[in-house]
Amino acid sequence: KPPFFLGKNFGLRIIGGNIASDGQFPWDVAIYVYKSDGMFFCGGALIYLKWVLTAGRCVDGADSFTLSLGSNSLVNVDSHRIIVEAAYSVVHPDYNSITQENDIGLIRIDTPIETSAYIQTIPLAKDALESDLPVTISGWGSTNAGGFSYDLSYLDLTTISNIECTSKTGESISDQLVCAVGSNSQGTCTGDGGSPLVARDNAGTTIHVGVASWASASGCQTRQPSRYIRTAKFNDWIQSVIKE
Repeated sequence: KPPFFLGKNFGLRIIGGNIASDGQFPWDVAIYVYKSDGMFFCGGALIYLKWVLTAGRCVDGADSFTLSLGSNSLVNVDSHRIIVEAAYSVVHPDYNSITQENDIGLIRIDTPIETSAYIQTIPLAKDALESDLPVTISGWGSTNAGGFSYDLSYLDLTTISNIECTSKTGESISDQLVCAVGSNSQGTCTGDGGSPLVARDNAGTTIHVGVASWASASGCQTRQPSRYIRTAKFNDWIQSVIKE
């Protein structure tokens, strides 16, 4: 199927990011979302062989999806890439498209897929995150202020407390969000909605800690925090959907 044309991007633009190496983020999924008003692009993460975790806005009102796994490139021929079609998705029942509360959703993969060095599932965080924790966001957003990246990029960030995030943004930050900041000219500024924020746990295992949701409205250069749906807060809901 690839190369794809690119539709509207629901995706957080990664400013100042680095190009990922093959297999560096084997859980990342490129999601082409088909809705009645067009095709949109989102990021996501393979959390089980049959399930992709993404943003609620990416699945809300969606008719179907094309998922690209195993490849960092959206356009180049890649023998590691697997393309699957999906139709079944679940948006959080309390998702609010205006406030973006509960901005989390799941896509079910009904085509059998196998793991490899380039396709892996990522475990979910179960506990609350500390502040000042190193985290990494990855996705296919633009790596500069304009344009679009066809290669997976990533950026190392640091979490901050919700109190500090409220102070920096001037907005009330609920406990379902986690905030992170980069250096002065780095961050996720505008739309890889659904892309995974990851961290290492005490055992050194990489875990999924957040879903890209809110970006800085005033741009990365102001070192405004970007906001992510806190994975651990929704773990019970995720498990309830998967077990249905």
